[in-house]
Formats: sequence, structure tokens, C-alpha cells
Amino acid sequence: MRCAECGGGFSKISATHFGCSTARNKGPTACTNRLTVRRDSLEDAVLSALRERLMDPEVLKEFVAGFTEAWNRLQANASTGLTSKRQELVRVEQQIGRAVDAILEGMAPATLRERLASLEVRKAALEGELASADEPAPRLHPNLAEVCRHRVAELSDALSSDDGAEARELVRGLVEEIRLVPEEGRLRIEVRGELGTILRLAEGAQDAGNGKRPSEVAEAF
Repeated sequence: MRCAECGGGFSKISATHFGCSTARNKGPTACTNRLTVRRDSLEDAVLSALRERLMDPEVLKEFVAGFTEAWNRLQANASTGLTSKRQELVRVEQQIGRAVDAILEGMAPATLRERLASLEVRKAALEGELASADEPAPRLHPNLAEVCRHRVAELSDALSSDDGAEARELVRGLVEEIRLVPEEGRLRIEVRGELGTILRLAEGAQDAGNGKRPSEVAEAF
């Protein structure tokens, strides 16, 4: 958990509450966020948001469709970027070859040597970018969205159970970071990671019909 105001950690300040360690250790000059949160209240708020947004079958259906579309769009963009760089590298290598031939034949102007040096620099840059780039992940076929559906359904089943321990454990595995944002005397929760994506897409599915802008937050209290 991190404070959105200063980036410091939210640490335990009492038996039940967490607060910004920077505000308490360094004072208001470093951070003015003195709000606190109970861990169980925070977990309950996130679980409540998940129940609200994922229990509706239509919302779940829209979420899976949205997840698949977003994933495929990201992979398509990544693939297009790599293809463009590979094509540019081919063109640069061809230009280098023609420049070298002209120089060897003694028909090249002095400026061509400068151009050749520039092309060599660009070639090295492209080769470095391509060497360090990850290949795009495969696109999701619509039928493969069932994997995603199963993951969310598993979470929904855990949320509907009387025992919240399983749901809490699943949620922790989906969270990279929780940021606590002070707003008008309350803390708003921002969830980063796979769970944050689930919440945003699920909320977007719910709000699609009424024109509301999808939120990046799980809950406020």
C-alpha cells in the first residue's frame, strides 16, 4: 500500500490501522496525508466492489469481450511497431550498401560519407531496439476468452461464499499495488495490477449503457 500524495508506504500505526509513514515520520512538510485505514475495511471495500461489478452475468460477458478486445489491440499495436522497425532496418541496410558501392567506385560526393555514418548509427539503434524488444504475445481467439471467464468466475464464486478467506487470497494474487488517495477527508482506493484491470473493464461494461466514464478506482470510504 502506498500514499498517492507522497509515494511513501502505508504502514501499520496501531493494532488495527495503517497510515502514511512519511507523514508520521517526517511531518507535514513531507506529506500532509494523515488519514488512516483499517486493513479489514480496505479489503472489504475491494471485495464489495468486485461483488457489485462481477456478479451480473451480463457484466461478466461484457468484461470478457472487453478483455479480449483490449488484449488483441495491444498485441496488434506491438506487432505493428516491430514490423515497422524491421522494415526500416531493411531500407537502412540497402541504403548503406548503395553508399558503400558508390564510395568504392569513387563516384560518391564528400557528403555521402557523412550520410553513411548517420545510416550506420541508425542501423545500430534499430538492431538494439529489435534485440531488446519482446515478441508480442499471441492474440486471443474469441474461444480462448473462456480462460479469462474461468478466472473471473472463480473469483465470483469465492466472493459469493460465506468464507471470505479464499476471496481475499485470490485478490492479493491479482494486486501489484494499492494507492490510497486523500480526497475531501476520505481515502479513495486505486488498485494497480490485474485486479485493477478487471475492475476497470467490469465497471466499463456496467457504464457502457449510460455514458459514464470508467473509473480507475475500486472503492472510496
